[in-house]
Amino acid sequence: MNTFIETIKVTDGHVNHLAYHEQRVRRTLGQAMKIPLPDSSFAHTKGTFKHRIVYNSSGQIIQQSTTPYTLRPIQSVRLINCDTIDYAYKYEDRRMLNQLFAQRGAADDILIVKEGYLTDSSYCNLVVENAEGLFTPLHPLLPGTKRQYLLDQQIIKPHLIRPADLKNYTTLYLINSMIELGELKIPLTACK
Repeated sequence: MNTFIETIKVTDGHVNHLAYHEQRVRRTLGQAMKIPLPDSSFAHTKGTFKHRIVYNSSGQIIQQSTTPYTLRPIQSVRLINCDTIDYAYKYEDRRMLNQLFAQRGAADDILIVKEGYLTDSSYCNLVVENAEGLFTPLHPLLPGTKRQYLLDQQIIKPHLIRPADLKNYTTLYLINSMIELGELKIPLTACK
C-alpha cells in the first residue's frame, strides 16, 4: 500500500495554504480526508515549523510531527536527466529522487530533466525569471501547493522549458510549501 506525505508550513501559529493541501490530498486519494493540524500548543508559538503528515491510500493517518524549520541553503544545481521517474503524487517513498540526488556531484541540488524538459529539483518546484516575467515548468514531477498558489495568483506562468532555454533566464527560484518565492534564489550561472 502506498504512503504519502503532506508537509504544511506553520508560521507564528498560522497554518499556511491549508486549502491547497486539502486539494492535493483529494487528488491523491480521490476523496477528502481530514488533515490533522498541529496541536494547540503551536497556536501562540513564534517561528516557522514544518507539520508533516504521513497517510496511506485509505486516508488513514500513520504518523504526524511538528518540528522547527530551518531553510537549507542551495547555491548551485546540476542538471540530471531521467525519463523514467514518476512522482505524480507526494509519495513517502523517495528512492528514485534520492538516487538522482546522489548524482549531484559538488552541486547542492539537482534539476531533473524528463523527456527533454525541466521538471523539478529534488524537493522543490522551479521558477525561472527573465525580463518577461516568472515562469514555471509546464509539467512538474509533482504539482506543488506553493506552485499552484502562485499560478492562481497569476504571479508565475506555466511554460515548457528545455535545458537549452536556461540561457534566456537570469534567475532560478526553488519553491515548495516551506519555501517562499525569493527565499532560495540561484543565479543561472550556478547551474552545471
